[in-house]
Amino acid sequence: MARTLVIVGAGNAGMPAAIEAADRGANVILVEKTDQLGGMLHWSSATMSAAGARMQKAKGISDSPQLHFEDCVRIGRGRNDPAILKVAVENAAESIDWLESIGVPYTEDSPRFSPEHPLYSVPRSYYANQPGPSTTGGFRGGGIIYEKLNQELQKRIDAGKVDVRLKTKMTGLIVEDGRVVGIQAETDGQPVEIRGDAVILTTGGYMANPEFMKKFHPVGGKLVTLCGPHATGDAIPIVESIGGTTVNMDLLIPLLGFVEDPENPGYARPGITLHYGRNPAISGDIWVNANGERFIAEDTKDPDAKERAMMSTPGWVMWAIFDDLMRQGFTKEINELTRRLGLLGLITSAPTIEELAEKIGVPPANLRRTVDAYNAAVQSGNDPLGRKEMPKAIDEPPFHAIRSDGVTILSQGGIKVNGNLQVVRADGTPIEGLYAAGEVLGAGQVMGDAFCSGMSAGAAVTNGRMAVRFALGVAAPAAV
Repeated sequence: MARTLVIVGAGNAGMPAAIEAADRGANVILVEKTDQLGGMLHWSSATMSAAGARMQKAKGISDSPQLHFEDCVRIGRGRNDPAILKVAVENAAESIDWLESIGVPYTEDSPRFSPEHPLYSVPRSYYANQPGPSTTGGFRGGGIIYEKLNQELQKRIDAGKVDVRLKTKMTGLIVEDGRVVGIQAETDGQPVEIRGDAVILTTGGYMANPEFMKKFHPVGGKLVTLCGPHATGDAIPIVESIGGTTVNMDLLIPLLGFVEDPENPGYARPGITLHYGRNPAISGDIWVNANGERFIAEDTKDPDAKERAMMSTPGWVMWAIFDDLMRQGFTKEINELTRRLGLLGLITSAPTIEELAEKIGVPPANLRRTVDAYNAAVQSGNDPLGRKEMPKAIDEPPFHAIRSDGVTILSQGGIKVNGNLQVVRADGTPIEGLYAAGEVLGAGQVMGDAFCSGMSAGAAVTNGRMAVRFALGVAAPAAV
């Protein structure tokens, strides 16, 4: 008799899990609290990494899951969970090959190095080739992966193998004789029970939950997110209520250079960054913290150094400071960016540095001293912070500032699981019948204390499929 799997969350991990389960003969009930499938795929670049995929082999790149593992541990400062990371890297190539087989197009340069994150030893990051702008206002890449997964999922729905329940929010877990046998939920405000032989949680992270952010990450300033509004961490208190536990809740890494959307407070404005689209190496601005002091060589190319520097700023806030010639832009791209920022009301201007400081709320004497020191560095060609690219002094009024807050994009902390992707208690014993995959685990169990290229979306797809195999008893845990 076919087993029934209840998969909660129909995004980056849940959709591949549902397809995998149906293909392995299970009856699948796919539960999603919103009115659409896809989750963070609608916001994500969906970069994925793998060692040994067909595309990588075709380019003659020598790689191995072990080297991928070692790179992740190095980048992640050793905070990764070895067993879970092993599951992800040892099955990543299969996931990339599978996505390619269902029609996901990849860029011609895939796999390549990923300069937006600390570099791997070899090129192993794959970028989905999504033409045109994102239809959701987020990053490109996830949209085309969603489209292909949705096509495959629809085939299983039409065949009666997958039952999708939209607008159905999990409110609890059903436990009988120590085993999870289903979920309690609400559909249109009405309580329902959905039962199965096992439950797989793929409900995502909590970066759009202000209360969780205040509880776990009291950084002292506003937190702006690039996540979708559905990312509220609903599963965490439910799992804790039956004895499960969390891990890595002390970890959180902000991106810098994004600006809050004045039309959508609490969320970053899509498509605008101060360090990708407006690189200080060619635009000339300096970055100062809430004390009016520089905190990094603005032209550094090390993304991890930028993120750590942002973590050091009071309240995770910085200001880009520049003069009027810089606002006009040395390049067409900079000119267009400052034009867009100005139209959004995101540029603060004043005739003097001191008046600008007053307007943005930083100590005027400090900002004056900082600008004078930078201008002296431009004259001497020697910057104390090590900046190399200094096109001109900040000396042509009026002067301008753009605020940028630390932006969160994924949860590093989440529900703790073992090498079988079983949810575990604080003592490490598994909760029978309950599995989890994707960002609900927190990226830290795979990435450690850093961003490892392609190990958010990629690990979600892989571990979503692997959770099904573990739940059905067709896979053994990876050896560590």
